[in-house]
Amino acid sequence: MGRQPLHSEQSVRAAALEMLAENSHGAPISPTLFRRVLSARKLRERMGGGDLSTFSRILKALEEEVTRDAAARDTIPDLPENVANLMRAVWRAALDAQTGEIGRIRTEATHAVADAEEGRDEASAMVALLRTELDDLRRDLAARDETIGGLRAELAEARRQRVNSDKTREELSERLAAAQHAHDVERQAFEERFAGMRTQYDGLHRQLLEQTDAQRQAWVDAKRALEQQLRSAEERLVETRADRQRLLDDLTRNPRPSGREVR
Repeated sequence: MGRQPLHSEQSVRAAALEMLAENSHGAPISPTLFRRVLSARKLRERMGGGDLSTFSRILKALEEEVTRDAAARDTIPDLPENVANLMRAVWRAALDAQTGEIGRIRTEATHAVADAEEGRDEASAMVALLRTELDDLRRDLAARDETIGGLRAELAEARRQRVNSDKTREELSERLAAAQHAHDVERQAFEERFAGMRTQYDGLHRQLLEQTDAQRQAWVDAKRALEQQLRSAEERLVETRADRQRLLDDLTRNPRPSGREVR
């Protein structure tokens, strides 16, 4: 048993006639126009698959039918057959040329639409990319705002600490000024006491110098007196020794009759 064809002859004929209607633009179907619009390969692409030999057989039968019907409709009465054939040939050539131009324009339009769709797709991709970048920028901006908020909080805290530091510095400055004033007062009192003590010391020093000079002079005078006394004593001692020696000499020369020894 043979394999069933993918498409029926009626569906193939319907698709072919639809393609002719789309591309003929109402012009009579000539063999040239038929073969320009339809081929087995184009029809298989339209049908989404199928046997090329089957499509060729169906198209051949359909071409004879369609062109015969078009020729019957194009009969020109009251003209010789050769003239009528010539006029139909010229008319069909003009129609084929016009149809070809229309096909070219349609092809160009199709390409333009494809280019426009490609541009639209590129624009859509660009818009999606820009939206992604915008979302990233929004996230970055939110993170930056959060960072700025944190920095502002830190700045406010730093300002508060600076205010407290300024207050502490002012208090310390006041305490330092008070301590400096007290130190100046104490120093002035000390200098005054020192000046008084210095004056007193200078007076005592002069008095001590005077007393020392007087004492030294007294010592000098006493020394001189003692030296004078010593010299007088030495003179008396010399005289006493001389008298003793003289007495001894006298005793030696004139001894006494008593038995005591003269000492």
